[in-house]
Amino acid sequence: MTAPGNENYDNELGRMDFNASARHKMFFTFHRSLRANTNKVYFDNIARGGNLNRESWGGVYDDVHTFTPTFLLNTRFGWTRFVETRRVLSAGFDPTTLGLPGYIAANSRQLMLPRFDVGSFERLGENNHAVIPFDSFQVFSSATKILNRHSLKFGADLRLYRESDYEPGNAAGRYQFSTNWTRGPLDSAAASPLGQDFSAFMLGLPTGELRSHQHADKPGGLLVVVPPGRLPALQFSHAQPRHSL
Repeated sequence: MTAPGNENYDNELGRMDFNASARHKMFFTFHRSLRANTNKVYFDNIARGGNLNRESWGGVYDDVHTFTPTFLLNTRFGWTRFVETRRVLSAGFDPTTLGLPGYIAANSRQLMLPRFDVGSFERLGENNHAVIPFDSFQVFSSATKILNRHSLKFGADLRLYRESDYEPGNAAGRYQFSTNWTRGPLDSAAASPLGQDFSAFMLGLPTGELRSHQHADKPGGLLVVVPPGRLPALQFSHAQPRHSL
């Protein structure tokens, strides 16, 4: 399947120079850029899709002081921040409105539509919600001394890189539906080409065991263990088809 999307890009930068004296000069630069797009909106609703923003901004301050004709000092401070934000369209959705138990929402670090994998059908729900900021800091200082025919240069370049990561994963759970419980009349019977996996979805009978692991460096994620054929919390009714999205 293909889905329409949009892409936007914005960029600004500037520089200001200042001469305090013939021996003292400085400048300041600033930059910012933003790329934003929306993708995978297959159904024109919150069932699929998300917004991706990649924003970067920062600045540099540079100072050059000439103390004598043979000695000068250059000092620089810099900072850059890059943030990637992936926000699913269903962020904030309360899974209990689908009939799921309250502990699903109570233990979720990020409310969203649960992910449903229904056989060969297009899945519902996303699990790539994330906020990933990255900071880069620099302190640089260099002194230059001219001695006859020699040029001596010494100083330090200190840098700090810091990255954070918040990815809740399958915060509202992930459920897979196949033909294990709907093919027949015998368990050994072959599955039909189409429809039995969707029937399992409508009956609320998932297959297999699903987990969403929680990591210390990636906080979030609800551990979900689903024994085969037992999901009393998820019940879709033919009388209320709106629950099946």
